[in-house]
Amino acid sequence: PNALKAIGIKEILKYLDGKLTKQKAYEQIVTNTMRLAKRQVTFNKTQLNVNFCGNKEDIFKKIMDKF
Repeated sequence: PNALKAIGIKEILKYLDGKLTKQKAYEQIVTNTMRLAKRQVTFNKTQLNVNFCGNKEDIFKKIMDKF
């Protein structure tokens, strides 16, 4: 189902199965999250004509500070 397609689920399941280390799972989750964010920004730029306040590094830092 769709819930299994959520970012992080596949990596956590691999971690629980012993196929990934905790660090590698974390890295893959971060990478996949950044890829999704990039796709969303691209979509918003081309389809919605939306402008974001701040640069990518500041936005990423604010998101990561929540974790």
